Amino acid sequence: MLIYIKLGKVRGLAVEIQKEFGRKPFFLKKSFDTETIIDIPYTQLVYTPSNWYPIRKASNGNNKTGQASKSFGGID
Repeated sequence: MLIYIKLGKVRGLAVEIQKEFGRKPFFLKKSFDTETIIDIPYTQLVYTPSNWYPIRKASNGNNKTGQASKSFGGID
């Protein structure tokens, strides 16, 4: 079962409960980029804070406007 709770405009909390997670670890906290992941028995909590940002930007983007440029042609 997956529960997603929206906290404001960009923050969020995801709670996933699965039998496959098992009883261990009893409590384990880890961070990935700006997200915090907490593992407890049969449950995983993922908190995304408001300072979240995309890891990668489009390579064909315009830095001034933030829009992607049009691409003509195919893959060589």
